[in-house]
Amino acid sequence: MFDENYKNKMTLSLTVRIGRAIKSGELDDNELCEVCSYVAVAMDTIKSIEEVADFLTKMSARWPFFQEVLNEHKKMDNTIAQIDKMFVNR
Repeated sequence: MFDENYKNKMTLSLTVRIGRAIKSGELDDNELCEVCSYVAVAMDTIKSIEEVADFLTKMSARWPFFQEVLNEHKKMDNTIAQIDKMFVNR
């Protein structure tokens, strides 16, 4: 389910990953502002889980260090789908 709590958790995951990327040298100061602006705008405009997946796919293509967050998102979506399926099949 996509709600403010989900959006907040996604923002936290992205923020943590940005911090790791800075620390490891995957993201330099020149790109930091661009990445943060892109994330801030997206988190204000995203309205569905499908839009989150699209956003993370684009982010991962441009900045590969976001692949980790995309993988977490896919894993969570698969888990939710399995749980939903269990209830539908009852």
